[in-house]
Amino acid sequence: MTNNTELVGIIETIKNRCVQMATGGEFSYDKYEEDRGKVVSYPELVILLPGWLVKSRYGTQYWQFISSKFKHYAERRIFLNTEFDNILDKIKSGSSRPITLSLESNLKKIDSEVINSDWRKVVQRSQTDPEGSVTASRKMVESVLKFVLDAEKIKYTNSEDLGALYKKTKKVLNLDPENHNVETFKQIFSGITAVVQGFGSLRNDYGDAHGKGEKSYIPEQRHAELVINLAGALSSFIIDTYNTKIKK
Repeated sequence: MTNNTELVGIIETIKNRCVQMATGGEFSYDKYEEDRGKVVSYPELVILLPGWLVKSRYGTQYWQFISSKFKHYAERRIFLNTEFDNILDKIKSGSSRPITLSLESNLKKIDSEVINSDWRKVVQRSQTDPEGSVTASRKMVESVLKFVLDAEKIKYTNSEDLGALYKKTKKVLNLDPENHNVETFKQIFSGITAVVQGFGSLRNDYGDAHGKGEKSYIPEQRHAELVINLAGALSSFIIDTYNTKIKK
């Protein structure tokens, strides 16, 4: 897992680059693209970035954004300092997406390119494509369940929905509520089943996996973020539980 000092340094670099370009300092599209490229290579940072930075892949796009949004250097400096300082504060306080960091750590333990690819899509779509992030989150949960079932040589069919896959995974990992004596955990494990069933419905109602009728719904950013966090927490828990199981 990347330490906070390194993450702070990466954000400080792109912050300085953006401020310099916006306020009459060193102006280089190539260096902007290099610094931004490094930032987006860290999933734990991408999910914290403002939408304009995610969209501004090229230096020309960044310059068009900042020069049209603010005419004066002082305004640009205040805006950029505020945007980047918010990210830095979250990193330094340790509140930079604990679910993300936990999942990143657990993904390294299982070395699954399929799940890693799903997670990258979730991160990449999180700020600019709520529908896509919903679909990717649901797919990641499905990949995690299938990973456990494949590893344990439990058969399933392509027609089985997420609920059926979770039911089999739950049995493998001993997650049945009735197997736990503490009432609170019984409630939590019962809730997981409801969350899993909800992912399937969300994909149909809000995701981009199917064509839309006249009456369709587009998830708001806050709804997509809730789905991402639930999918991340559930995936991380299942992977961690599986790793604990195989070590016994």
